[in-house]
Amino acid sequence: MLVDPEDLSSSSILDSSADAISESELDKQPHQGSSDTSINIATWNIQTFNHKAKAIESFMLENNIEILAATETRHTDCKQVDSQFKRHVFLGNKYKSPVGGVGFIVRRELLDATEIDVQQGEYENSLFLTIQT
Repeated sequence: MLVDPEDLSSSSILDSSADAISESELDKQPHQGSSDTSINIATWNIQTFNHKAKAIESFMLENNIEILAATETRHTDCKQVDSQFKRHVFLGNKYKSPVGGVGFIVRRELLDATEIDVQQGEYENSLFLTIQT
């Protein structure tokens, strides 16, 4: 089931996604992923990580998304952000301001199966993700 992009701008997606998969189910849910020849990628203006890790992981699992490009992350500590996720890893840089910020949230199984490199772009709010299989 794909989510209508119009729904992503409302807080209802956060509420419904957070309830859709319980904490224990999140640990047990098998990786469904995309086929061996494709990777599902999405973007989301998450408008801060505060209390959203579970909703983000639920959204990614329900929609078989391996990589989520996150904008408006508004974080200053990458390790603190990454520690909120159980099945995913946050790849990004810490941001100096309470606004802005970008990064990638990647499914751990994809990291184990590929070589992923993230490089800072020319502009402060740009990153490049390279995947080598």
